[in-house]
Amino acid sequence: MANEEQVNILKQDVAVWNKWREKHFAVKIDLSQANLKGAVLIGANLSAADLSGANFSQADLCGAILSGAKLAGSNFLKVVMGNTIFGNSDLSEAIGLENVVHRAPSRVATDTFALSKGKIPEAFPQGCGLSSAEIECKELSNPKLSNEEMNRRFTSKPGSSGFCAFYLVEHKSWR
Repeated sequence: MANEEQVNILKQDVAVWNKWREKHFAVKIDLSQANLKGAVLIGANLSAADLSGANFSQADLCGAILSGAKLAGSNFLKVVMGNTIFGNSDLSEAIGLENVVHRAPSRVATDTFALSKGKIPEAFPQGCGLSSAEIECKELSNPKLSNEEMNRRFTSKPGSSGFCAFYLVEHKSWR
C-alpha cells in the first residue's frame, strides 16, 4: 500500500515533490496502489519508486523519470507522455501501454526491453519514437537469448536487412 505522506507530497506539486526527493534521497518511495488518475506529473522524479498497481490513467507524465521503477499492474490508460524516461524497468505487466498518448518521443532503454522479455505492446515503443528496426534490435539485445534464438528470430522476420545481426555481433565482442 502507498505511503500516504509521499502521495500527499506528490499531489501538492511536482517541484515540491522533486525537492523533497533530493532532500530525502535515501528514502524508499512507495506509491504502490496510489490513485494518481488525471494527475499532472510533468517532470516528476519517480525513479526507483514502487509504482506497482498505481493508477496513472489520464495523467500527464511528460518529462517524468520512471527509471528503475516497479511498474507491475500500473495503469497507463490514456496517459500523456513525451520525453518520459524508462530505464531498467519491467513493462511486461503494465496496463494500457497501447493506449498511451504520445506528445513527443520518449526514451526507452535497452535494459527495459530485456526486463520486459518482449511483452511490450508494439504500439508503445513506436509511439515513443522508436523505428521498427530499433525495436527489433532492442528485442534481440536480450542477453539471455542464445545465439541460435537470436538468429532464428532475426532471420524469420521478413525484410531483415542484416544490420541488427552485425550490430549485435560487434556489440557482444565489446563486453
